[in-house]
Amino acid sequence: MILLAGLQSLPEEMNDAARVDGASDWELFWRITFPMLVPVSVTVILIRVVDAWKVFDLINVLTGGGPGRATQSVTLLVYQLGVRGGDISYASTMAWVLTLFIAVSAGIIFMSTRRWIY
Repeated sequence: MILLAGLQSLPEEMNDAARVDGASDWELFWRITFPMLVPVSVTVILIRVVDAWKVFDLINVLTGGGPGRATQSVTLLVYQLGVRGGDISYASTMAWVLTLFIAVSAGIIFMSTRRWIY
């Protein structure tokens, strides 16, 4: 939905000017549309990366982390250690480290795509 909103917000004047200059559809996409969608795409990627790290509810409801630890995520491990195991301090430390890891991952993604944005 975010990519569709970004695509709909692009100005048509640049495409019209490129068509007048003789650009093909392929050139329109790669030289005009795609570079203008990069900031929106980076935002979508960052949202999905953060969302992937915090998956908890589906795993907890469907499998509970099993069989064994085959479907256990980090957030489910924090929950199991803190709430079920009673080791709140260790679980909160793991949650803080996970938060820092997500922030560093988001920063790396942002910095690696920064040259495309500006």
